[in-house]
Order: sequence, then structure tokens, then C-alpha cells
Amino acid sequence: MTGDRLGDAIRAWRQARSRRPAADLGEQLQYLERDLQEVRTRVNALFFTVLAAALGDLAGRLFG
Repeated sequence: MTGDRLGDAIRAWRQARSRRPAADLGEQLQYLERDLQEVRTRVNALFFTVLAAALGDLAGRLFG
């Protein structure tokens, strides 16, 4: 790796995720649905992380 470790890691991740172009519209829709599901999963994880932090802060203020 060069001095830019983050850039190298991002490039390696993108290369690993790269895929061949979709042959037809159905295949392209499958790719989009998979990407959308990944985004939903990440958004849900972020939401529950923020919710847990807020509940922890609230509990600390009430019982601390």
C-alpha cells in the first residue's frame, strides 16, 4: 500500500464489488434491488445505534 491507506482500501473494496454489466433490464433490476437492500440494512443499523445511544444517555441522566 502507498501512503494513502484509506484510498487504497476503498479502491480494493470497489474492485472486489465490481461486477460485469447487466445483460438485460431484469438483471439490472436485481443489482439495484440488492444495492437497495444493502442501503436499508445500513440505515437500519445506524438508526438503532443512534437510538441505543439516546436511550443510554437518557438512562444515565435519569439514574445517574
